Formats: sequence, structure tokens, C-alpha cells
Amino acid sequence: MRPMSIGVQPRITLVHHARFDDIRGRVESVIDSGPTGPSAILPIIGPTQVGKSQLIASIASQTRSPNTLEDLSAAPFLYLRCPVQPTPMSLAEGILGALALTRVRKMSVDGIFAYLTQRLRAAKSKVVVIDDSHHLCYPGGRATPQILSDWLKNLQSDLGILIVLVGLPELTRIFKGNGQLEARSRPPIVFRPYAWGIEEDEVSFGAALVAYRDALIARGFEFRVDYETLLGGAYAISAGRVGVLEKFFSEILRLRATTLTAEALNKAHKESSYHCQLEHQPFDKEGFEDEELMVRYYEVMNAAKLPMDAVTIAEIAARELVVADARV
Repeated sequence: MRPMSIGVQPRITLVHHARFDDIRGRVESVIDSGPTGPSAILPIIGPTQVGKSQLIASIASQTRSPNTLEDLSAAPFLYLRCPVQPTPMSLAEGILGALALTRVRKMSVDGIFAYLTQRLRAAKSKVVVIDDSHHLCYPGGRATPQILSDWLKNLQSDLGILIVLVGLPELTRIFKGNGQLEARSRPPIVFRPYAWGIEEDEVSFGAALVAYRDALIARGFEFRVDYETLLGGAYAISAGRVGVLEKFFSEILRLRATTLTAEALNKAHKESSYHCQLEHQPFDKEGFEDEELMVRYYEVMNAAKLPMDAVTIAEIAARELVVADARV
């Protein structure tokens, strides 16, 4: 596993932790193998704030590094965010924007598609990442999911590139009703939060938390809560999502309270998250029972409509917790 690394400006950013490294390795393996056979479309799904965008940013920074490119005019790795109501035209414009290009004139959908494929070939582009791809699947948009899936299929088949779709689990609906696109797709890579009640996950989550804590200590912050209180509170607010931790610790930096009492930590939580409803303040001395933290994980998984694995289901049964298992 790569060592954890933390940036300090303008916000704390945890780049590497156990699950991050595992999934990054799997994604890089697909990218390195090239868009052949069922590797032409790669979905990456997970709950919100689990770290999907940080994962892609990390891979992009390495791929875009001048030291990795023989031709400095090449753009092998392109990234864009999917528009909220995407159309073939807006997707084409987004990819052109990733190439720092715009339409040279008013174009039809077919015209901009031809221009886009020409520019992608000239840039030697191999990978196109579309973040927030779940927007492709919502009904009632300006273009139907069928139209958008056909457009993606044509883009991939014309160029032979790898298209990486990143987003919430519902993005997999883009393959429903489009057998040709589905045939080009790998099974989704699922970026799961760390599950409380699974020893390996608890250890990995704790290691990520300690990396954040130590980064603040190195900058002169002093924690006035014990580690167990910090761990329980951090898991309760994040449900095992390291992206939430990054947001929480960045809020601590913004508030500039270097003496981190339970009150200061609770304030940082309140300022950084408005949607996490808990029975009491997360860093108060009452703490949390293991069952409460396990339920937090299951709530996030259910909200994301992600199935739980056999180990976590067994833990539910052993502790007689009443939590429904979501299915995609």
C-alpha cells in the first residue's frame, strides 16, 4: 500500500488510504490494458462523498504529468463533469472544453460530433472520464437516456477510447435497454465506505483518521478529546466515507480554533454537514455504541441503493439489527 499523503494548501486533502489504493490500482489496471473488448466502458460507483472524485483527480494528475508524456501536445486523459441535464451537444462541448477548445462556429449535433472526434484523434486521447454520470440516467431531461447511451456508444466505437463513468449507483441504469453499450462495459467498480463492525475496515478508517489528526497536530492544533471519542464521532458523521473526513477537517482549519475541544469539533461538524442527523452531538462524552455506528453505515448504503456484502449482512444477523439490504 502506498503511504498516506496529505496536502496542506488550501485545505487538508487525504489522498491515499487502504481502499483508495486498492480501487486506484484496479482502475489503473483497466486504463493500462486499453479499451479492448469489455473494457471499453468502466463504471465507478459509490455513495456521495466517498472519495470518487479524489480518486479520479489523483489518477489524472499522474497521467497528465509532463514526465509521463513524450508528446507534450497530447491529451491522453480528459475529465469533465456531466451537465445536470445533458444532451449530445452539451457532452461534446464538455469534452471540447477539457481539450481547452470551443466550437469554431454554429454546428449541428452531427457536425460537432465529427469535429470532436477529429480533435480527440489529434490530441491522441485515450481516456475520457465523465464525473457525475448519474445525470445521464434521469428521466425528464433534455435528452433521453437512450439517446445519450447511443451517443456514448458511437463515441467509443468511432475512437476506440476508454470511457470512464463516475457517479452514484443509479448511473448503471444507462445500460438498461442499450445492449450494445452494456456489451462494451466492465462490471462496475464499487467504491464502498469503510464498514463499522468489520475489523479490517475499522483499522483502515482509524489509520485515515490518525493521518488527518496528526496533520493538524503538526500545524499547532491541540486535541482535547481522547482518541476513542474522536474515532466514534468521526465515524458517526462520516459513516466510513473518507471524503466526509476531508471536508470536516478542512472546516476545522477554516474555523481557526487551534484548541480542539468537543465543543469546537461539534461546531466544525455543524458547519460542514447539514444532513447528518444524530441522536446527540458526535464528539460529546456520551459516545456511540458499536450498533449505532453500524447502523450509520447501513443507512448510507441503503440511501445509495448499494447492496451490502455477505460479511456485513452476517454482522447484522449476529447483532439482530433491523436494517433492510438495498439492491441496485
